[in-house]
Amino acid sequence: MENQKIGVYICSGCDIDKAVDIEKLEGVAKNEYKVPVCRTHPFLCSQEGVQLLKEDQKNEGINSFVIAACSTRYHETTFDMGAENVVVRAPIREYVAWTLATRDEEGNVDEDTQMAGEDYVRMYTSKIKQHTLPVPYEQETNKDILVIGGGVTGMTAALEAAKAGYTVNLVEKSDTLGGYALNDKSMIPENPPFTGLVANNTKDLAAEAAAHAKISVHTTSTVASIAGEPGAFEVKLQGGDSAAFKAGAVVMATGSVPYDASKLTDLGIGYDNVISSTEFEAMAASGSLKKKDGSPAKNIAFIQCAGSRDPNHLSYCSNTCCMRSLKQAAYIREMDQDAKAFIIYRDMITPGQYEDFYRSQQDDPGVFLTKGDVVGVTEASDKGVSLDIDNTLLGDQIQLNADLVVLATGQVPSVLDGESVLNLEYRQGPELPELKHGYPDSHFICFPYETRRTGIFAAGTVRKPMDANFSKRDATGAALKAIQAAEMSDLGKRVHPRSGDMTYMDIFFNRCTDCKRCTEECPFGALNENDKGTPLPFPARCRACGTCMGACPERCISFPDFSIQSVGDMIK
Repeated sequence: MENQKIGVYICSGCDIDKAVDIEKLEGVAKNEYKVPVCRTHPFLCSQEGVQLLKEDQKNEGINSFVIAACSTRYHETTFDMGAENVVVRAPIREYVAWTLATRDEEGNVDEDTQMAGEDYVRMYTSKIKQHTLPVPYEQETNKDILVIGGGVTGMTAALEAAKAGYTVNLVEKSDTLGGYALNDKSMIPENPPFTGLVANNTKDLAAEAAAHAKISVHTTSTVASIAGEPGAFEVKLQGGDSAAFKAGAVVMATGSVPYDASKLTDLGIGYDNVISSTEFEAMAASGSLKKKDGSPAKNIAFIQCAGSRDPNHLSYCSNTCCMRSLKQAAYIREMDQDAKAFIIYRDMITPGQYEDFYRSQQDDPGVFLTKGDVVGVTEASDKGVSLDIDNTLLGDQIQLNADLVVLATGQVPSVLDGESVLNLEYRQGPELPELKHGYPDSHFICFPYETRRTGIFAAGTVRKPMDANFSKRDATGAALKAIQAAEMSDLGKRVHPRSGDMTYMDIFFNRCTDCKRCTEECPFGALNENDKGTPLPFPARCRACGTCMGACPERCISFPDFSIQSVGDMIK
């Protein structure tokens, strides 16, 4: 940084002065590093403390601030000194005062604690000398949103983005919008009192999406390729619509498919009157509940966790099967008051207010719930089905005879069917990196929607198992993240991992040997390569993790606030 003038500011509050000798910390900055300004304040994050920094900025010309206090997790905006200045945070509160030995009863400072405090001042004063000012990444940007998948999640994401004023391209591979939810007879309630089924409004949602002026619907179409980077994705479609357009961000909402029930031979799937929950939904939607021979089905049993939580099939819980069986039990009682529903469960998963719907089914005299494991399924001469149930609450094995048995199967992400969805023109592959079950690799609790492909957000059942109500909420969140990505890209800033960050990678190509280490090891697909193996950077995909910098044997890659030189100086 040209004309750099460093100021070191030490906070003595938050028990820092109870652990270290503040004057000795000042001595490190003044005597060893000869900084022109070094000050201490008991509450550096207070209005008076920040004013102290601003006065030195104005009167002393300080443009590089070393703040020895709390970590960067705290007071990020408090210590924002403007884009033309550099700030580093030496976390002596968390890494020294709060974790190492404090002063003894006589007030003496522990030698190791003091040494650590002084070293943190040394490290971050050395680090700031190598800092350069970050600058926005400039590119010709587009803020349109691409949504892939026209089910409940995709339509909701498209509508939310469109209502916010953004142009949306909604791509659906079938000839109609709606997805699997179109086939549901009724829906689980999403509003109080949560006790009764509600009408399926998927067709209304599809009509609203198709009619919205900001949404272009591309049915019978799939994505042929996606090139570029956030803010400047270049999209080509194939199939019914061969359009080409630009997009600022992408929402992947391609949904899920039911687990293949034909694999559940141990649960009698080959018998005439053993069907999957998907087949039962279609039967209920047709208006009649019948056995295969056409006679009425009066006693209908549901086997929960059919293939789920099973290492031979799906090792995970799909989170929706219990509620779906409760919904379908309500169908039975609604369509025939003389019919009875029996639900054999391992555990009942009824998240949030769904517990109220669960209670309403418990109170129905024609719905019977029992905990247990189905250990045997046999077909009788009249094609009825007998279930042997073990590990019941009563402790005894019981037998249940049913006219019809429904297997509550789980969800599998649609990307597992082998069909390419994104067709990314990335050196690291055409699809999102996946977890072991086929779901996109992201921390879906702390950082939902975000994937390892910057600017591409997964939502709905392709992200994790969920029902239509949860998918709508998921879609709204993903749409907002996509909008944020498009807007920040337009400003030349990043969304991940620090919103507003501008520390993009800088490659010194004169020293590059085309070894491909950086392109192979980048976890976020920020680097393509040409035929010779020379890196082709796409800075807007970068998340400043530094993997490429560490992988480069020639030390060609650095960041404004992070480089081999700065780390080396800190260590020395």
